[in-house]
Order: sequence, then structure tokens, then C-alpha cells
Amino acid sequence: MEWPEFEKKLFDQLVTLPERTICIIGLGEQQRPYVQFAGIHAFPNNNMTIVCGFEDESPERRFTPEEEAFFVECNFERHDEDPSYWEQEVAWPPSGQALLKVVRGFLARLRDIEGVASPDELTYRSWRAAGYGIGRFREMTYPADHDLTLRRLGLRRIES
Repeated sequence: MEWPEFEKKLFDQLVTLPERTICIIGLGEQQRPYVQFAGIHAFPNNNMTIVCGFEDESPERRFTPEEEAFFVECNFERHDEDPSYWEQEVAWPPSGQALLKVVRGFLARLRDIEGVASPDELTYRSWRAAGYGIGRFREMTYPADHDLTLRRLGLRRIES
């Protein structure tokens, strides 16, 4: 698969992300470096946002000021509690422009900065977090699903 095709697949997956889904995309079995995203209701404190993020620290180097400026332009910011982690929250329902910025940031992190030659080198892990219902179903509990497949990505899935 070529990068433009993966870019479209990643965008399509983010648009149709099932609620409570958490996904990590990374290089090979170790998944380093990685990018990750979580759908609405994936965390107790984040009901109606998609959370997207990645690390910038590696043993070899940190991001340059130009790379940091690019991520800020894509609406990512350093996490308060962990300054090596960059994230953004995208309000639900997301706009296409907001998701395009997420995809641009993810591709820059994996392809341009880390030098991943092809999306074929990437793998993913995904699962659905346990959660509670909304509205009149708020008393219902939904179990976790540790065997979630995100076919739209077109990547090899590794076990969670």
C-alpha cells in the first residue's frame, strides 16, 4: 500500500470509528513509534471527543522546532502531565477538516519524521473499552471487546 491510499483509509476509519474504540498504529510488532486514537466514550472523562496522540521522545532525538510548529498547526499540543506526549481532542461529531489535521499529524510522525518507508510496515492493535449506556440505557454496562478488527485501515492486526 502507498501512503496516499493509507491516508484515505485512516481518514475513513476515523470518520466511522465505533464508540469506545481504542487503536494504536505503530511500526512492526513492537509498535514503536506509534500513533493512537480513541473514540467517544472510550474514557470515563471524555464522552464526546475523539482523543488522538503520539510520543516525541526516542532515544535518538526529539522533535525539531519546525516539527513542533507543524504539530501545533495541526492542533496537537503537549500533554500537561507528560510533556513527551502530544495529543488533541476532536469534538464529536468531527469536521472533515479537523480529521484531516489529525491524519496529517499522524503521517508526519510516522512517515516524515520517523522514516517509515511504507504503510505495509505498520501494524495495529484495537479494542473496545467497557462502558456504560447513555440516556435511557444508562444502567446498562457494555463489556470490553479485546478482539476488535478495523478492516478499513488495511493494516495487519496484532493481538491486544
